[in-house]
Amino acid sequence: MKKYCPLVSHHLRVIERHLWSTGLVSASVPRVFEEGQIDTKISDLDIKQGYGGAWIRDNAYVALGPLYAGEMAQAKLQLYGLLDIFHAHVGKLRNGEGVHAKVDPRDLSEITPNWGHRQHDAIGITLWVVAEFYSKDRHILRVGDIEVIQSMIDYLGRIEYWHMPDFGMWEECEIRHSSSIGSVVGGLKHIQKQNIEGLHVSEYFIVKGEEALREILPKESKDLCWHGNHYHCCDSAQLFLIWPHAVLTREQEDDILQRILKGHSLWNSGKYHHKLNKRFGLQRYWGDGYGMTEDWHSVQWQWHPLVSIIFAQRKEYKKAYKWFRMGMKHMIPDGCIAEFRTGKGDVGEHTPLVWMHALYIKAFLALPRFYQDKILEIA
Repeated sequence: MKKYCPLVSHHLRVIERHLWSTGLVSASVPRVFEEGQIDTKISDLDIKQGYGGAWIRDNAYVALGPLYAGEMAQAKLQLYGLLDIFHAHVGKLRNGEGVHAKVDPRDLSEITPNWGHRQHDAIGITLWVVAEFYSKDRHILRVGDIEVIQSMIDYLGRIEYWHMPDFGMWEECEIRHSSSIGSVVGGLKHIQKQNIEGLHVSEYFIVKGEEALREILPKESKDLCWHGNHYHCCDSAQLFLIWPHAVLTREQEDDILQRILKGHSLWNSGKYHHKLNKRFGLQRYWGDGYGMTEDWHSVQWQWHPLVSIIFAQRKEYKKAYKWFRMGMKHMIPDGCIAEFRTGKGDVGEHTPLVWMHALYIKAFLALPRFYQDKILEIA
């Protein structure tokens, strides 16, 4: 790792401590484990039912950490681990059933059967990550990978992802999510752009997704879920439509950022004002019950690095630096990032949440050197 990036080195160590020999990472394990001892410090129950499991989505984003840091040996191991999930279960793609969103990191077997496994965004980000790796090394893919990736693309078209509801990034409500549709569009377009020999992306698949996205935006969904207290008018998952997927116009980006960070009125009235940006982080969506406290307040997720990346991508570097610093402020003393904080600032039990550490690597490296140096003076 470059000498001027001790902060990046720290986040890489957190990722490495969750890394299995399969190339997969557990989402989060208690901070008590020692480096290189994940197999002896985690229970079978925590893997099968807890955050010791490996989520496809998490692993896709985590693979970007070492890639952007230039640690290619680790990056390749993680990319191959991610693709090996689809190799292991490619038959389920080909019969239209789909792949479980969560697997055992030790042997890639499916776990947690009673789960919202249909998550189009997880396949979309996997395709995007494959294309991103390929853009940096055109020899990165192994024998057999092309066939499996084509099966992923064909699956999305077969099920008509632009019509079919999924459980989305939060694995809860089976509705059509703009964040899921946009993730697939972004993944397909990035794959198409690389012109990878042996892969074919139907333009029809992209066009239909773009049409559906335009019809739903700026909302996360126009569908009603069975949770009466859920509002899907906006959702923090929509931030990923800006980065990494870049499927919005500048005007659409402005609208999404305004609605999530500054809030918006519901039903065109001033009576109900939804604002996901809170003191300690971002709520996922209005009415989110995950981790909800006794006073009926949704918890606040630590999405500061994501917002920082977005503003850096938009060349609004002062805002990017501001959000990066806010995130540093809410880390725990050892530099680990919690899944969330409550409205009182209490830290969630899943600390560290590994894929947040990968986002911090990208966020730091996306800043101009001037701001990097300011951060390193504080870190």
